Amino acid sequence: MRIRGTRLCALLALPLMQAAPAAADGPYVTVTASGTWQDNVTNATAGDGVLGAFMLGGGAEVSWLRAVDFSTILSAGLAATVDVCTSYSGLDSFGAGPRVELRHKLGLGPYAPSLSLGLEADATAFNDHARSNVDAAVTAGYSQRFSENLQLVLEAREGGYDASHSVYSGSYTSLRSEER
Repeated sequence: MRIRGTRLCALLALPLMQAAPAAADGPYVTVTASGTWQDNVTNATAGDGVLGAFMLGGGAEVSWLRAVDFSTILSAGLAATVDVCTSYSGLDSFGAGPRVELRHKLGLGPYAPSLSLGLEADATAFNDHARSNVDAAVTAGYSQRFSENLQLVLEAREGGYDASHSVYSGSYTSLRSEER
């Protein structure tokens, strides 16, 4: 049931993403790079084949913004990621997909809080073809700036991924907080 929801989110995000850029500002480009040590890249249980590896990653996102009203912005775009595992080539991957987000500011000025709601979808191809998947998520966020140097960001994510092999399919719920 959850896998059908994943595909439904992906299908809903596509037309929204295509409609928004037609009369929007942009494109705005964001590029990221990362290096990560993962101590259990095999996702094995403790003591049963646990192996670590260094991962290199990069990503790019192109987005367009459109003002819905004075305090609400619709953003739509495309994101792509590349991950390279230095020890296990089967974990190398490339993914791409659409993003749509609605952000509403609750007041005036730089210290007014804002809320967001979004849809994301990705198709990811791995060198190990059984891991290749379609992923979709619904996101919700809250952001509040308290001073020039302090901002709180909360993000909730509910999603799932449907891989070529069922052992690599699943769903997830996450909550992330960040202080900037």
